[in-house]
Amino acid sequence: MKSTEDYIVQPIPFSASAETQALINSMGATEDLCINSDYSQLAVAGFCDHKIYLFSLEIQLQKGVPKVSIDNPQVITSDCFNEPHGLKFIQDRYLLVGNRRGAVNLLKLPQRLEGVTEYKLDTILTLEGDKHLSVNSPGSLDCHRVKDDLYRVFVCNNYTNVVTCHEIQICEDICLKKQGALIKQGLDLPDGIAIDPRQEWVATSNHNTGTAQLHKLDTSLSPLTEPSCVLQGMVCPHGLNFSQNSQQLFVTDSATQYLNIYQKPKKRGWPATMKPCKTIKVMNEETYQKGRFNIQEGGVKAIDFDHANGVAILTSTHTGLKFYLLDDLLNAEALQVDEEIREKSRLRNEWLGRT
Repeated sequence: MKSTEDYIVQPIPFSASAETQALINSMGATEDLCINSDYSQLAVAGFCDHKIYLFSLEIQLQKGVPKVSIDNPQVITSDCFNEPHGLKFIQDRYLLVGNRRGAVNLLKLPQRLEGVTEYKLDTILTLEGDKHLSVNSPGSLDCHRVKDDLYRVFVCNNYTNVVTCHEIQICEDICLKKQGALIKQGLDLPDGIAIDPRQEWVATSNHNTGTAQLHKLDTSLSPLTEPSCVLQGMVCPHGLNFSQNSQQLFVTDSATQYLNIYQKPKKRGWPATMKPCKTIKVMNEETYQKGRFNIQEGGVKAIDFDHANGVAILTSTHTGLKFYLLDDLLNAEALQVDEEIREKSRLRNEWLGRT
C-alpha cells in the first residue's frame, strides 16, 4: 500500500551560482515571497534576520519545459525592518514590506550596481495609521492599482484581527491619501491576504481557526461585512494566491505538509462554505519535522506564480525556494487527509487554550 510520501509533487530543478545557492540556503525563516510584474525579480522575506533577499529570476520554456535560473543575489537591510513578514512590489521600482513588530514601509529599490550585493535602504513612506486607526502587528499585505498612480494597499494586522486599507499615490511626491479599517468580521489572526486578478474578491487566511474567507471587493465592503465564503479543511492556513483566471485559490498550511486548492464553481459564485477540491503533498516528512518546533509550524508559508510560464514558487524555513509546474499541482492526485486535519486542529486548539 502506498503512503502519502509516495504522492509528493516533485519540484522542478533550478540553476544558481554557488554564491546564490549559498544565500538561499542561509535565509532561515521565510514568511513570504513575491514576484514582480514581468517575472524577472523575486523578493523573499527573511523574518528572523530582518532582511529582504532579492534575486534575478529567469524562466524560459525549452521544448515546453520551463528552465529556471536564479542569479544576482542581493541583500536589503533597513533600520525599519523588524521581522519582515509581508511583501509586495509596486511598479517594480518599489517594495512594500509589512513588519510584524514594526510598521508597513515602502522602499525604493536600488539600481543594480556591479559587484554590490548588499544595500541598506531608508523607508520613503511609513504606514503606521493615525489616532483613529493604528497599524499593529502588520503581516501579509497585497495591493492593486485603482487608477493612474493611485494604489490601494490591504494590510493584515495579525494580533488586532483587522485588515486595514491605505491608498498611496506613487508620483513625484509619494504620499498617503487615506486609510481606514476594511475587514473585521470572521478574522482570527489573519496571516495571509490576496486580491484576485480580476479585482472582484479578496481572500484572507485565519491562522487560529483553520479557515480562509472571501469577501466581495466592491464599494459595499466594510468592517461589518460578513464573508461571502468560508474555506475549511486546514489547520493553520498561511499564504494564499489566486490563479490567473481567478477560478482557483491556492492556500498553504504552516502546520501541515499540504497545499490546498479551492475551485470556484463554474456557473455561480463562491458558496457559503467549501472544502478543498484537492489537497496535495508538497513536502516530505523529514523536511516537515525539521520545522516542527510547535504544532503550528513545519509546513509551507508562501506561494506566488509566474503565470506567463505556468510555474509556482513556494517557500518555507527548511526548503528555501521550490519551483513547481502549475499543471503538476493542478493534476496531482488528491489525498484524503480529513482525519489528520481534524487531529492536528484539535492539537492547535489545545495549544491555543481553546479546548
